[in-house]
Amino acid sequence: MMSFSKSIAFVMIVGLLAPADASAQQAKENLAKADSLYEVGQKKKARNLYERAANEGSADAHFALAYKYPLSKQQRIDHFATAAKEGHGEALEKVLDELLFRANGLTEVEPQRALDLYCKAKKANPNLNLFNEQQTAKTLKQSALTADFNAQHFIDKYDVTKSEADSPWKLAEEASCPGGRFGKPDPKVVLALVVRGGFAPAARMAAVDSVYQHYQNGIVKPFNICDYVTSGYGMSFCASRDNKEDSSLRQARLDSLKTGMHTSTADLVQKAYDLSAAFIEAKAEREEQHGGSGRGAWIIQSEMKQKHAFLSLIDSVQHGFKPSPDQIFKQADKQLNQTYQKAQQVLSKEDQPFQYFTKPKDLRAVQRLWIPYRDTAAAAFHQINPEVDLSVWKAWLTERRINQLREIPGME
Repeated sequence: MMSFSKSIAFVMIVGLLAPADASAQQAKENLAKADSLYEVGQKKKARNLYERAANEGSADAHFALAYKYPLSKQQRIDHFATAAKEGHGEALEKVLDELLFRANGLTEVEPQRALDLYCKAKKANPNLNLFNEQQTAKTLKQSALTADFNAQHFIDKYDVTKSEADSPWKLAEEASCPGGRFGKPDPKVVLALVVRGGFAPAARMAAVDSVYQHYQNGIVKPFNICDYVTSGYGMSFCASRDNKEDSSLRQARLDSLKTGMHTSTADLVQKAYDLSAAFIEAKAEREEQHGGSGRGAWIIQSEMKQKHAFLSLIDSVQHGFKPSPDQIFKQADKQLNQTYQKAQQVLSKEDQPFQYFTKPKDLRAVQRLWIPYRDTAAAAFHQINPEVDLSVWKAWLTERRINQLREIPGME
């Protein structure tokens, strides 16, 4: 038989649980009503009920508010964080992205808070599973080692600009090399900068893990953004940077090729290269139909490859290359016009599949750039190697253009 004191304690416990159970039930009902209203487009009324359910302790309501409504960044993070603490898996994924994996900026990343939320979520819901969780947890722990990094102090000390603060991986590249404004490379500073930057979660995980190993060994190795980028934006960034460096190399190569030429010939070769570059850039962007997230990178890579090929052609002409076109220029030019007209018809079809990015106006713009390129290149090659008639060079270049047009999908 229960004693009087135990009876009183039992009654008190039941009394405490009852309001909590009632509140949970009320939250559940408000959440269901909010979902129904949201589905029929009554989003304002739904929001009021989501807020009510959130105040009553519903993790799902907190998630809904952050996911479905335009909130400030801090409000969004707070709602996701509250839900994550209750073991809400989707909310945890979102808040980890907000605080670390998709955050980018010296003052935007909160590695310790991200790790704490992960631990609380797992404690509240041991069955919670994240995608690639083992690596996620590893990166969270590695990143939290830089929680004491004072971003504002770093910005003030080194006069870091706003644009630089928004690009921590560029700062990491600079900090990992001696002789810069940051002085002797510091393993922990480099790790802190890498933790606070990145283009995508997978890239950040790989970069943090690699630099963490150096940090553990007390060493610094030059950090290169382009060793880790996987996103389309990152690929475009690296391709643009490569192109900028390659541009100087191409000009140096061209200057070397012009060495010993008569001034008029050298000037004509330079003009031919400039016109070829304009044609190649238009062709890569408007005719070659690159698509997908890496479009920008693939365009730049194609441009670099073709520009170097033109320099190699100049070199070959200097060493005696003589083309052997299948037709005389008049015939080749006629065939080019026929091929061009067919390409225009193909690109004008209304039932084109999605991969057709080129429009008739694009092809027309490219072709207009190709004509002065052809004429100037032929003239330059003829001056370099007068043994080959000008019309032969024009016929050979024209046949090359015909083959390029035939590569347009639908021209088979």
